[in-house]
Amino acid sequence: MKYFIYCRKSSEEDNKQVQSLDTQERILVDFATTKGLKIVDIFRESKSAKDAGTREIFGVMLSKITKGDADGILVSHTDRLARNYNDAGDLLNLMSKGLLKEIATPYRAFNSVQDYLYMGFDFVFATHYSAQLGVKVKEGIDSKVLKGEYPTHAPLGYFNKEGKIYIDETKAPYIRRLFELYSHNQYSIKEIGNILYKEGLRTKGGNKVVTAVLHRALINPIYRGDFMWNGKLYEGIHEGIISRELFEAVQGVLEGKNRAKNNTFNFLYRGYLTCAVCGCKLTATKKKQKYDYYYCTNGKNLCNQHKDYMDSDDIKGLISNNFANFIINKEMCDLSLEQYKQDVRKNNNYQDSTRNLLQNQLAKIEEKLDKLVDMNLEGLLTKEKYTEKQNKLLTEKGLIQEQLKKLPNQITENTLELLEKFKERCYHLQNLFDEGNEDVKSDLLKSALWNLSIKDKQIATAQYKLPYQELANASKSNDFDTWRGRRDSNP
Repeated sequence: MKYFIYCRKSSEEDNKQVQSLDTQERILVDFATTKGLKIVDIFRESKSAKDAGTREIFGVMLSKITKGDADGILVSHTDRLARNYNDAGDLLNLMSKGLLKEIATPYRAFNSVQDYLYMGFDFVFATHYSAQLGVKVKEGIDSKVLKGEYPTHAPLGYFNKEGKIYIDETKAPYIRRLFELYSHNQYSIKEIGNILYKEGLRTKGGNKVVTAVLHRALINPIYRGDFMWNGKLYEGIHEGIISRELFEAVQGVLEGKNRAKNNTFNFLYRGYLTCAVCGCKLTATKKKQKYDYYYCTNGKNLCNQHKDYMDSDDIKGLISNNFANFIINKEMCDLSLEQYKQDVRKNNNYQDSTRNLLQNQLAKIEEKLDKLVDMNLEGLLTKEKYTEKQNKLLTEKGLIQEQLKKLPNQITENTLELLEKFKERCYHLQNLFDEGNEDVKSDLLKSALWNLSIKDKQIATAQYKLPYQELANASKSNDFDTWRGRRDSNP
């Protein structure tokens, strides 16, 4: 058999995501090659099939079939051939005369009397195009992808136009700046986000671009001129915003490669400092590869604290003085802890007595249950009496077991020793901080400090991690009951 390929896209569908003529032709040529079908000619037409007699190329194709130039038609979907009864009738008439032996799609071949009936149904329901839209959209997207066209909404830095993406010159500079800053390996993505926000980068709603979006941009090959689709990398026809060299340099930083030691800065106090005026974190920078300076990021553009820089010695002095005053009344702290130890030991003794009493009661019930079983085996009890007494004893046993479970765990002497060591540590926080090396300081800050709120180069408020915060709160009072109110014998 000899086949014509017929491709049609309606002029009414130009703005819809349907199969293009290129997509249809590619699918059908691939199908014919796979099946070993002989293709005589390919007909392409951009016309609606809603009305009869309006498609000149379709008419030419039918004339050639009548002349015997071909006896089969390959089409992507039967609705590409006819969407009106007259054109459908012409096709069925050629088939009934034997001039057209087969109409085939990649999904089905129509070549028998019964097939004619089914194809007639297809033509009748051809207007229900939306039922096949999902498949056609996918095939259309696949065709775009193979041609290097990005098939969906443009990412930050690009815009969509006529099915393609183009560089958005208002946003592209921020993308270049993002990659350049990150390639230096001196800033976190969050810090770069703050910098870009200060420089004017905004979302459509006028908000700050979140860190996750910036991270996705850093790993997106679309900015070098390629793109990923369904897990595969394709070479795009769009213009890249950055060079391939810069993109690869950023990937190296992201993957932990190419990290030059002189570009990796660990700022000891970053992450613990917040601006008391605007609530933004204080960031840090290194000047002349030697001096660390801390300042407010002013990410909300609400204050002028970012104009005041503090070096690492300034921050060290603030933290040292703060630790020096961590516990003001040591005498009250000693008395509180000693009273706490006494209460714990007293409560442990009480719990021991209660536990022993309950365990003795439990043992007696077990004895009664054993005797009850023996009496039942000896026939001394009726079945009803045995069941009644057994249920009663089992109920009592269950209640005692519940009471034992509810007894709190005892605080051991080892725990009390740890509390004593914790108290001594709090007494000497300043010495530990001042005399310790960088690692000691870092460990101390991680374990004790939550946040220092800074205003005019001074500490406005201090927040600590538990249990330091509880002790810091109590130390503000000279009232013994206040100290005791923060402790009980079952913490």
